Amino acid sequence: MPRIVTVPLSLEEREQLILLTKHAAHWRERQRAQTILWLSEGKTVAEVARLQERIPETIRLQRRHWELHRFESIQEGRRSGRPNTLTADYQAQILEWVNTSPLNAEQIRVKLHEKHGVSVSVETLRKFLRDSGMVFKRTRHSLKKKRPDRIWTSATAD
Repeated sequence: MPRIVTVPLSLEEREQLILLTKHAAHWRERQRAQTILWLSEGKTVAEVARLQERIPETIRLQRRHWELHRFESIQEGRRSGRPNTLTADYQAQILEWVNTSPLNAEQIRVKLHEKHGVSVSVETLRKFLRDSGMVFKRTRHSLKKKRPDRIWTSATAD
């Protein structure tokens, strides 16, 4: 029979964890909160691991972190990886350029390289602009197609 190690929770902690399982920004935070809730309900480590399709050692580690750090153990930390090529200064400059005149990503890339000597790909700029709430749309002044009067009259005269 597996040993059941329950995680004691106060009513306030339980409510906060339930809120996190529903509304946390990152899926890992929701998963960690759900792990602690299930362990507090008396489920075994093996059951929780099977429900979440994780290995039991991960569940045990999460329980130990919860006992030491409480809600700090739920939060998602920084991930390693390449630092962003567009620093905050460059991002502010790009947004200023876009707000003052309509530029496409290629024009922004060229302007950034000329002014600051920074080389970035067009896709990096597109992703940044999309994440900043910018929308790319072709400007169209009218939905109707304009035909010169001369052609229109000759087509209707026949």
